[in-house]
Amino acid sequence: MDLVRQKELFQILEQKLNGMGMQTAAAAGAGAPQVGDTMRVLVPITDEGDAVLLELMAASIDEETDLLQFYTTMVMELDVDHGQLAQTLAQWNFLCPLGAFGIFEEGNQLYHKYGIVLNGTEELDELAERVILILSVLYEVIEQKYPLAVEFARK
Repeated sequence: MDLVRQKELFQILEQKLNGMGMQTAAAAGAGAPQVGDTMRVLVPITDEGDAVLLELMAASIDEETDLLQFYTTMVMELDVDHGQLAQTLAQWNFLCPLGAFGIFEEGNQLYHKYGIVLNGTEELDELAERVILILSVLYEVIEQKYPLAVEFARK
């Protein structure tokens, strides 16, 4: 995925997500293999106004293959002891239909991560629709685990 294609995809997604009431913003990319900037999406997760931070990143694997990664920070600050949470995440991941949960030790955060491989031939509108479908499934996965995640963060 070249930079122009990535920007076009993110513009389409931004319009769709903003139309769904979500806030989006660009964040500086990390460089190769990442293509362009990261798209950040603040996803409302509870009726009380809690939200998670979803980051979409496109990366080039080789000349014909790309990756689109969905990285969601569920809890920004965890308690220092992660023992019980790590055991719980192993159980969650065994049953998780899409992606995996993990602990980002350096940032002391709980995340969910998922990626899809792209071959570069899909029309951008079709790809955007597929991304929205994936986001709806990811939302269900994350929404289901969010209350427990917050509970672990407070321990």
